[in-house]
Amino acid sequence: MYLDAMTASNYHEIGSKIIGSHSLEKEFNFRCQGGQSILRSNDGKILFACHARTNFLPGYYFFLQVHQLFFTDDGWPVLNQNEYYEDKNFTEKLELLNAGDIAGNYDAVLTVRGTDTKDYKPFGQSDPVTVVAADGIPTESKMISLSADGKVSGAYSGTWALFGDGYTFTVSLDGAGTFRGYALRAVDWARKKGKSRKTITFTAFDGEKTGEYFWGNKREK
Repeated sequence: MYLDAMTASNYHEIGSKIIGSHSLEKEFNFRCQGGQSILRSNDGKILFACHARTNFLPGYYFFLQVHQLFFTDDGWPVLNQNEYYEDKNFTEKLELLNAGDIAGNYDAVLTVRGTDTKDYKPFGQSDPVTVVAADGIPTESKMISLSADGKVSGAYSGTWALFGDGYTFTVSLDGAGTFRGYALRAVDWARKKGKSRKTITFTAFDGEKTGEYFWGNKREK
């Protein structure tokens, strides 16, 4: 089905955005991701390529971004929101983690849908533009804590769990849904100079009720 003004309210029946404008605390942020392509690497990884604009350079600057794409056991796609990275010392992949690896404070983004519009002035533009507030303006992260005993606290409360394979991850947020996906080691290139870019990230989707994504990057200690 094609999404237009008449059918946009039915997007949960069709699919949800896999990536969108976001802003993590004290980091460079990206917006207007689009023009995507999906490909498979020689070693079997599924990669998602798109262009993106920023809020730290004028709007006519575009960046190529490549992210690794995974599928949950019930068939939903989830994207590592950090750009894919690999060198001789690091390969981004699903591998064994434990509760101690994951425990800590995170900058987390819960996507939000809506139809309200708002005037927004992108960097480098003299005049504001009218956008759908839920999607056109970078969603600001909120701080949460994941404790080793499976509790979620901070901006959201709930529980989280890591499965026996060491990477399948679920998080249930009170009043916001149950999200299924993965946790993995990643490189956060949006962190500003002087910050360690290595992190633990989780990316998860609620395919049963809300159709929203919840993801986050672990903060430096």
